[in-house]
Amino acid sequence: REGNYMIIIGHKDGSIEKTSAVRFTQKTKGFSTHTVIGGEFAVDPDPILDEGQYYMTGYAPIKNSSGEVVAIAGMDKSMTLFVQMKEYLILGILIADIAIILLAVILTFIISKKIGDHAKIIKTQLQKMTDGDLMNEIQVKSKDELGSIAESLNLFRKTTACIIQRVKD
Repeated sequence: REGNYMIIIGHKDGSIEKTSAVRFTQKTKGFSTHTVIGGEFAVDPDPILDEGQYYMTGYAPIKNSSGEVVAIAGMDKSMTLFVQMKEYLILGILIADIAIILLAVILTFIISKKIGDHAKIIKTQLQKMTDGDLMNEIQVKSKDELGSIAESLNLFRKTTACIIQRVKD
């Protein structure tokens, strides 16, 4: 049935190409002429690259006075701007993703370094307290859990020092 139809394709240079449905089907990858031959409009699913430009092609049936499809007309529309915008959007998202990952790595390093430094100060002071030195205060000025632990240990140190002093007296 496809061989009975003439397909008319208009080109961007103004020329008109006439071809058979069989040849037309070979030129349009994955596009079925059955939709248009059945009397419906159709569009290629993806833009096609031609001479450095992207195009979408739409197809319309041409019917005679009896309503029978006698030809198919195709029309190209440049999609280059949209394809470029899509590529720039993907590139922008990729760059933003990389920036966010780098920022997360840097922040993780800074926070873990700060936590490690405070833990090291607390450990050093606890070792001194174990050796009997209850005079030095733990100097952690953060408002997080380590700061709270340091405050509690300082209170413990003061209370223990007072108890030891009372026992000595």
